Amino acid sequence: MDETIKRISARKGVKGIVILNHQGQTIKTTLDNDVAKQYALQFSALVKQAHATVAAVEEDNDLTFLRVRTKKYEVMIAPNEEYVLLVVQNPTETYQEE
Repeated sequence: MDETIKRISARKGVKGIVILNHQGQTIKTTLDNDVAKQYALQFSALVKQAHATVAAVEEDNDLTFLRVRTKKYEVMIAPNEEYVLLVVQNPTETYQEE
């Protein structure tokens, strides 16, 4: 897990990473703890709703990735059986031509 965090954090535009359990508790983060708790609280609810929506549409399917983009940031969400990975990035930095 530490190597994954290190590798993702090194990418251009990444502002922080939050790894949380399925109850919304932060396991590990590169963000300030208060900021990480806020992301965990808000996005864990979104992940639960997205899981339920996907299952309602197609019973034998599951959510594998979710991307939320705002004017300021982009949050990429990758849930799996053990935890949920949130990557917060600045999309203008990430997608700029080099």
